[in-house]
Amino acid sequence: MQQNILVIQSGELRDFIYAVGAMAAIRRHHMDAKISFLTTESFAQMAQDCGYFDEILVDHQPKLYDIFGWFGLKSILNAAQFSRVYDLQHNRRTAFYSRLFNPKPEWVEGASEQSDLHAFLNQRQTVASGGIEDVERHRLEWLADN
Repeated sequence: MQQNILVIQSGELRDFIYAVGAMAAIRRHHMDAKISFLTTESFAQMAQDCGYFDEILVDHQPKLYDIFGWFGLKSILNAAQFSRVYDLQHNRRTAFYSRLFNPKPEWVEGASEQSDLHAFLNQRQTVASGGIEDVERHRLEWLADN
C-alpha cells in the first residue's frame, strides 16, 4: 500500500525557503509515497513549482470561532488518511492541527518556532526525528522562472 504523507509549512517566505532542503529530503526518502503539502494560498504556487509534492492543500487558517472553517479543514485532513505528518512549521496552530486527525498519524516535529536554532537547522532536526538524515541547503533554480 502506498504511504500517504503530509508536510505542513505555512510561515513566512524565509521559512519556506529554509524548508526547501527538508522538502527535497522528504521526497527522496519517500520516493514511492503520495506526498501532500499544506500551506497558505500565498505559497501554493511555489509549492507546486518546486516539484516535491503530488498535491497542494490550501490552509485558509480559520479564525478561532470559525466553526465551519475548522470542520472543513478537519474533513480535508481526515479524508486523506495520512500515515505520517512532517510539521515543518511547528507552532501553536500546527500543534492544534494534530488534534484534528482521527486517527492521529505519526507526527514528526522539531523544535518550536521560539527555538534558538536557525530555521534551516530546525528543519534538519525535524526531519532527522523522522529518520531522514540527508538534508542539504537546496539550490532554488526552480524559482528563476517565477
